[in-house]
Amino acid sequence: MRLAVIDPSLATDNLGDEVIYQAVEAALLDLFPAAFIHRIASHEALSDRSHKVLRAADMTFVAGSNLLPPDWAQWRLTLADSMFIDNLVIFGAGWQNDVTQLNRENTKIMRRAFHRTALHAVRDKPAVDNLATLGLRVVNASCPTLWALDAAATARIPVTRAPEAVVTVTAYRNRPAEDAAFLRLVTESYRKVWFYPQMEDDIPHLERIGFGHLPRIRATTAAFTRFLAENEVDYIGSRLHGGIRALQTGKRSLILQVDNRARDIAAHTGLPSARLDDPAGIRRWIETPAPTVLRLPEAEIAAWKAQFR
Repeated sequence: MRLAVIDPSLATDNLGDEVIYQAVEAALLDLFPAAFIHRIASHEALSDRSHKVLRAADMTFVAGSNLLPPDWAQWRLTLADSMFIDNLVIFGAGWQNDVTQLNRENTKIMRRAFHRTALHAVRDKPAVDNLATLGLRVVNASCPTLWALDAAATARIPVTRAPEAVVTVTAYRNRPAEDAAFLRLVTESYRKVWFYPQMEDDIPHLERIGFGHLPRIRATTAAFTRFLAENEVDYIGSRLHGGIRALQTGKRSLILQVDNRARDIAAHTGLPSARLDDPAGIRRWIETPAPTVLRLPEAEIAAWKAQFR
């Protein structure tokens, strides 16, 4: 079987996209163990070769991230592309922001390109609401990166704080005063604090707000994963998939909300989260022992998988 995947981890400047793709690939290979996967970069315009791959694929999946409109900023899908595609199945993709209006061109693209009878698994409620208006079958199955975090996995996450912490910031959603305040709180609460730059621009932002002295983890997903596995740390930061990778490696994690993504996923699943501008909530999470418990949408996940069996 030949699968095509619209992959956000290619031609990206955000290492969190690699966490997404790895979860998507693991799930697809579990569903289709004999499949060969062709990866097509979502961040680049589709070429003639991409169109050929998509036409030849038995199935095509849109792999996570905030790839859905309103403006296709994260996915270079055009009206012309939709003339070549009619079988896209969404696997964990979410809406880019809180805007819920679809213009006429976006409506035409999505009606042409997305599979008309398949069940689509999206990441958040805005995506459910907008796709449903197009007559598509859709469930909120949350982000595929959470699917393996069942009760057995979360039971292994410590209840109390670690001696050290790792932090992240989000330069393109930066709020200098709030970022500096949460970093002061964390550095006062742990004996040592590390910094993971999930995007290159995060480094100068950290330096501008006075925390460039924090020791850095090498900027690769493999290095970050290895660091988490080898060190007793908590994760606190505004990078959603940095925090989810920490959960996947059995670390206490608090994801700070800087846009709709962490907020929407936390409301749906109980993902440990707090507002960036809520230092009291951040301090409470640091100091108060509590288990990590996620409410995975198990029925929706099972329904989406069942259509392929």
